Amino acid sequence: MGDYQLVSPGGQHVADLIYETEPPHGDSLHRLIIDGRRFPGRVWGRWFSFSSDGDWLGFSWAGEAFDAATVIADIPGRRFAMLKAYIPAFRIEGSQILDQQVGEERALFLDDKDFDRSW
Repeated sequence: MGDYQLVSPGGQHVADLIYETEPPHGDSLHRLIIDGRRFPGRVWGRWFSFSSDGDWLGFSWAGEAFDAATVIADIPGRRFAMLKAYIPAFRIEGSQILDQQVGEERALFLDDKDFDRSW
């Protein structure tokens, strides 16, 4: 694996993925830098989704361990929400997280109180 750069729709935000390691039989782990600011922990190199306005970025977060959690980052607000359940494939539409792996899409809604962490 290597380093990657993701650019939001409209080009207002940039997410740099810096390769760190790859556990045996696993996806790559990367440091995540959004608009020049380091996001805590590490992210898995498996699924990323920007909202259509580019202000939200969703990804699989590894924290400091090898577990996986789905995180939605509010880029302008420098805050993020960790979903209660891991969703391996999703897309962001407004305040909805659409799970694309359940046969038919299941929507999860986020509101302001869900974004209880900052970076």
